[in-house]
Order: sequence, then C-alpha cells, then structure tokens
Amino acid sequence: MKKSSVIALAVLAAVMFAGCVDKKNLAAKVNGEKISISEVDEMISRYVMVSKKIDSTFNPPTGLLLENMRKQFLDGLIDKRVILKKAKELGISISDSEVVEKIAALRKENALNSDAAFAVYLKEMGVTEADFKTKIEDIIMLEKARDTYFSSIAVSPDEALVFYNENGARYAREIMKASHILFRLPDADIPEKGMLTITTRLSRSRPNLSADEIAKAAEAESLKIIAKAESVYKEALSGKPFDALAKKYSEDATASGGGDLGLFGRGDMVSQFDEAVFKLKEGEISSVVKTPFGLHIIKAN
Repeated sequence: MKKSSVIALAVLAAVMFAGCVDKKNLAAKVNGEKISISEVDEMISRYVMVSKKIDSTFNPPTGLLLENMRKQFLDGLIDKRVILKKAKELGISISDSEVVEKIAALRKENALNSDAAFAVYLKEMGVTEADFKTKIEDIIMLEKARDTYFSSIAVSPDEALVFYNENGARYAREIMKASHILFRLPDADIPEKGMLTITTRLSRSRPNLSADEIAKAAEAESLKIIAKAESVYKEALSGKPFDALAKKYSEDATASGGGDLGLFGRGDMVSQFDEAVFKLKEGEISSVVKTPFGLHIIKAN
C-alpha cells in the first residue's frame, strides 16, 4: 500500500466530514456558494485528529506547511463544489437504497455492527447521523460524476510502460510494475479504510472479554493470519497463477484485478514494501513482507 494512501485517508475523512460553519471569513466563492476560512481550518483540525489516530508520532503542520495545507484543502472544497454542481447538471442522481448500502458497507468494514458502536464512531468523528448521511450522499455523487467523466478513458499498464520507455530521459526515478496479495494485519487502526487492529476488532465484537483474554485471542488470530500468508506464499512458489491467488485471498482493493498495482516509482510505497519489491527481478515472488498495513506477497511483473 502506498504511503500517499495513508495521507489520502486523512484527507478523505476531513473532506467527508467538513461541516457547515460561519461563513463570515470568506475564503472563496464557487457558483455563488461561499467557502469560509473557518471551514478550511475545521478540515485541517479533523485531518490532524485522524492522522494522530493513524500515526501517534504525527506532528500537526505549522508555518509554511500549514499554509500550503490550507490551500490544498481549499482547492479540494472548490473541486467538490464544482463537481457536485456538474453532477446535478448531468442529471446524475442517487437512490435511497444506494445510500443505505454505502452506509451499511462502511459500518461492516469498521466492525460497527451495533447501533451503539456506530453512535460512538459518529461522536469520535464529531458529526450527527443526519450530517453523516448527507456527506455519504455527496461522496456517492462525486464517485458517479468521476465514473461518468472517466469511463471512456483507459490507459493500460502496457501503454504506460511504452510511454515511459519512449520518454525515459524525462524521468529520474526507477519504476516497477508489480502485483501483491495482502493479508490485513495493521499496526494501527485506519477506520476510514476499514482497517482495524485485531485488538480493536475483538474489543468491539467481544466486549465481555478481559484485556488479557483479548490479548491472547489477538495473538492467536495473528498467528493464524501469518500461517495463512505463508501457506499462500508456498502456493505461489509452486506455480499457481498469482492473479488467481490474489483474487481468492487478497484483502486489498486490487484483489479483483489479480492484485495488480500497475506502475509505481521507488519511494511511492511504504519503506518495507519498497525495499522488498525493488529487489525482485521480473517474474520473481517475494517472501512474506510485513508492513504497517499487514502481510504482503509481492510479484514483479
């Protein structure tokens, strides 16, 4: 999983739950709709909160970095307003069932099976259930607008590789094409992605267990995941099609595509993944690699 995706999760949470605030301090106006400085600052505060949950060593931005972040979030809000307006002009609509399914999926991914657990989640995010539903509607609209615009645009990894080979002098970084199989075993909770530690999942699903019992159960489950990853690694080495194994076992969004990660450059991935993948030659398969997101089996394509 890419380092940038961790940042993107916090950005998504900030944009997703940005609320309506006092618009006296005008930051921008889009199609007659005002965006306030307070709204941007609220997004940054939420970004910091989520980032600290993901990484306890995260330091809040200051100085020039903070100003650049304000611009980044303001640009995001402007884009959101423009895209939502265009979606309405295109006649894109969403049904109640789509919203219900999206919320249900989010709750399932986050192990929010009870209404009480969901209420705690909303409180942590600082939103009401009605606000949450509204933001989910916006996200669905944004996704549909994106799909409408880009459905006819497709660039295959082979086409991208041909372009790179023809324009290699313009690039300084080493690139790689690879696939992977992910077994989720995160070091920390990433709730917006549905990636929770075993301890968190057990605490939510089995609240009657003591801390010691949860720790023992978590260790046992962790060992099962490690054993499963090692077993699938042996299957991959035995010659079984890697894409088929990814589709069957991977717990990553790339599973449906056979684990294909496409093209990426050195430094795009978290350090553990980066170090392992760039040692591989074409066709080689790595041993099980541990990253903050879990266990990976990587194949260089």
